[in-house]
Amino acid sequence: MAALVPSSEAVSESIRLSNMSELEICQDYLKYSALPYGESISIDKIAILNFNPIEGKDMGSIRYLVLRELKPEEFPPCQDPEMDYEDTDQVTPTLIITPDGVKYRAPMLIWHPLSDIVRAISKKQGKTGKRILPVQVHLDEGNQWMCALFNLVSDEL
Repeated sequence: MAALVPSSEAVSESIRLSNMSELEICQDYLKYSALPYGESISIDKIAILNFNPIEGKDMGSIRYLVLRELKPEEFPPCQDPEMDYEDTDQVTPTLIITPDGVKYRAPMLIWHPLSDIVRAISKKQGKTGKRILPVQVHLDEGNQWMCALFNLVSDEL
C-alpha cells in the first residue's frame, strides 16, 4: 500500500482553519460562489470542511445553526428531523476546486455523497499511490455529474 501524504496546500489550509472560529469558518465558506450549474468544469479537488476522511466522520466543529443564521435562505430550519439538518447537527460544507484554484460551494443536498466519494478517493489513492482527480464534468441540475466521480472510485464504495 502506498503512503498517502497530504499536499503542502492541504496542510496549510488545515492549519489556517484550525486557527479560525466556527463562525469564521462558515463566513469564509459562504464567500465562495455556488456551483455554476449548466457549465462544464474540471474538478481537481474536493474539500470537505469538518470531516475526517480516514475515520469517515465529522470533526465536531461546524453546527448547522451557524450556517442557517448566516444564510437562512440557503439553509432553512428543520421541517423533518428524519430528513433535514437540525440546528445542533454537525455538518460538512463542501468545496469543489478547479485546477486553476477556483472554489465553488456544493449544495448541502450533496455534502454527504461527496464525503463518501472523498473517502473512496483517499482509499484508492492510498492503495495505488496515484491521483484520481482531475475529472471534467458537466454540472447538470439533477447532479448526474456525480456519476463521473462515483465511477472513478466505485470499487472503493
